[in-house]
Amino acid sequence: MAGTKLALLKRAMGFVIQNLGPSDRLSVVAFSSAARRLFPLRRMSECGRQQALQAVNSLTSGGGTNIAEGLRKGAKVIEDRQHKNPVSSIILLSDGQDTYTVSTTEAANGTGQNRRPDYQSLLPFSSIRRDRGSGSYPSYASGDRRTGYIDAGDLYADEERDFLVSVNIPPGDATGDMTLLKVGCVYKDPVSKEIVNLEGDVVQIKRPEMVISSHPSIRVDRQRNRLQVAEAMAEARSAAERGDLSGAVSILEVRRNSLVESVAGKAGDRLCMALDAELKEMQERMASRQRYEASGRAYVLSGLSSHSWQRATARGDSTDSTSLVQSYQTPSMVNMLARSQTLSPTSAQRRVHPPVRPARSFQARPQPR
Repeated sequence: MAGTKLALLKRAMGFVIQNLGPSDRLSVVAFSSAARRLFPLRRMSECGRQQALQAVNSLTSGGGTNIAEGLRKGAKVIEDRQHKNPVSSIILLSDGQDTYTVSTTEAANGTGQNRRPDYQSLLPFSSIRRDRGSGSYPSYASGDRRTGYIDAGDLYADEERDFLVSVNIPPGDATGDMTLLKVGCVYKDPVSKEIVNLEGDVVQIKRPEMVISSHPSIRVDRQRNRLQVAEAMAEARSAAERGDLSGAVSILEVRRNSLVESVAGKAGDRLCMALDAELKEMQERMASRQRYEASGRAYVLSGLSSHSWQRATARGDSTDSTSLVQSYQTPSMVNMLARSQTLSPTSAQRRVHPPVRPARSFQARPQPR
């Protein structure tokens, strides 16, 4: 990595460092053909931030790109820490020009137009090909199929998840209401490590003697469309990787047509409109092999990740219609994104801003990360 891409990496790291505070800890690992730790985990006090910025700004390009070794070194920093706090993470920044195989499912981000987006797709996307009504989340059902649970993974403060669950309705000889589902939630507070159990609503349905017509739920159809679009993205990407770009475009076209004919689509649902605009953008980025290699692959993988896991991603949309990504954003994400877009190229080197603390959904004493 060199030139503009290296400058962009330093700018991104400068923004991260500027927004850390004394309760946060940071360590930076640089890698080329080998990996080295620039400095150990260090509290981001004013002095710590200045030292971190100096270390990052002193980076120069070297020979080779061993991403696997960089990840191993970063993992060792986490494993060897003396104070293990509830929340920790590894962020990978690279242009991705690597000949090594990476199997670690860490959070991966790219910088520059020539990055390899495959590392942004380290999550197990194969699950979206399976018949899971809950989407891409691991789900399990008991042997009698009467109980089950969905593993929603880690959630940021203010994040929301929608699950689509299909059930078989048993025959009933009574009229009135029938209890169909009892929903609950169990999660672990990352700070207190307390297990919290929440009782949800009871889902009931009417069992009248005479069947009456009812309109399909737009909310249900909306989520069904989201999952089907994610499946189409995965199928189109597979076709494109085989060299069948025309087939990939056709797959997306079929899904676009079904969106228009869906209940939510006919109702002018905003999510359906955004999904259609995004599929159209993908078709345009698959117009040629050159364009697909330059930006199409990254765009598809980003959209696939976003819709499968209902988490905001940045992909550089060229159309204002694709505002769907914003529906997954939390207030803290919106705030930090706005700050990053107003960051001047030289501000990271000139000064360190007071840290901005992310929104919390609970009262807790600040802990180093």
